[in-house]
Amino acid sequence: RTISPIRRQNVRKRGRKDQIGLFYRFLYFFFIYIRSSLMPVIKQHYVPQFFLRFFGWKGKKKYLINIYNIQNLINHENVCVEDICREEYFYGEDGIIETDLAKLETEWASNFRRVIDGRRHTLLPKIKVSIYKFIAYQLLRTLSAKKYLDNSITGLEDLLRYKGIKLQPLKKDIKILLSMPDEVYEAIRDLNSVIIDNTTDVDFIISDNPCICTNIFTNIAIGLKLIGTIIFIPISPKRLLLLYDRKSVNLKLMNYRIINKEEINSINSYQYINANQLLIGNNFEFFTNKVHISKLEGYRKQKMEYNKIDSVEAGRKLLVTNKSDFIPHKKIETKIAGSNAKITSIIIFSTVSL
Repeated sequence: RTISPIRRQNVRKRGRKDQIGLFYRFLYFFFIYIRSSLMPVIKQHYVPQFFLRFFGWKGKKKYLINIYNIQNLINHENVCVEDICREEYFYGEDGIIETDLAKLETEWASNFRRVIDGRRHTLLPKIKVSIYKFIAYQLLRTLSAKKYLDNSITGLEDLLRYKGIKLQPLKKDIKILLSMPDEVYEAIRDLNSVIIDNTTDVDFIISDNPCICTNIFTNIAIGLKLIGTIIFIPISPKRLLLLYDRKSVNLKLMNYRIINKEEINSINSYQYINANQLLIGNNFEFFTNKVHISKLEGYRKQKMEYNKIDSVEAGRKLLVTNKSDFIPHKKIETKIAGSNAKITSIIIFSTVSL
């Protein structure tokens, strides 16, 4: 079969166009790669995008999520995940910390997905190390943590100035906090952990400060190694990760699930108390009740009071204490389905009395 000269010429032209198209596509992706390698990301997230996606859904082009601003009491729907929980050059303009975190987040995202999609209520050893390191970083990297650092330094400067002690201005930098994840990991690595399922029709929510720390024995916690430490964080609308001190809490790791939506509202209330500004998820109706809001705002103020800097004078010496960013604990009895024993005052879920 012969091909006419005109058709042959058209085929050659199409071939050349395809080659040119491939060449320009290669240049485009090469430019994107070089730009991402050499230029730091301007908008840097303090809650990872991969984690936010667990509470959102895939839109036509990007992941979307619902948020509730507790400062102006406004609900925003279908917000792009890329646009929340971020600040310009939050970790610095050199992009070093942002790049290092991006590498860690790839591993964290994979391990969290395995936990969320799985049926286990305990963490496998390798996954446990990875997720505990995520918690160590997340406790240190939020905007709330940065404000806590700034307020602590300001409080210390004001206190020393009031006592007549002169000192050079102290540096307020998120890099101070992000130099300590290894120490935080060592402090929490001995905590036991369990995954708890939410079987109600009310979803877990998170906030822009999603890791909750409290202590069952004291309202004035001074460290993560203190006996009675509890840390928890929802990892999806239907699963929650709980870290607890096995020296003071005895849990049977079997069939853990929550069947009472009031318990879920109590858990979600912690996110309100701990939040800097945003609640993230799908159900915010509970937080539109003025009575509930009034009580939760009281808890937020109480938390700020507990976490202020204190000092004690001993002769010519001055002891300054800066307490950890904990939420005060309130004892209430609760029970988890599947366990024969009642958990009194340890499953912090019910500790917010509403």
